Amino acid sequence: RRLSVLHGVVPVEIKDRKDFEAQITVADEFLIARGLAQPGDYIVVAAALPLGQEKEPNTIRFHRVSTPVD
Repeated sequence: RRLSVLHGVVPVEIKDRKDFEAQITVADEFLIARGLAQPGDYIVVAAALPLGQEKEPNTIRFHRVSTPVD
């Protein structure tokens, strides 16, 4: 929520999945479906690792959005 004051930042909460890579896949699908990103775009992901422990974000990853695999 605090990031929304920065220009161009759209905070999106993704519910916990079994692992971080699964969450990234869900995020890619979410962003593409809503027109917020296209395959090949770069995004910044902030996460609290390990997952499921209700911590403050402690990890930042620069990620290239990929096409969902059926």
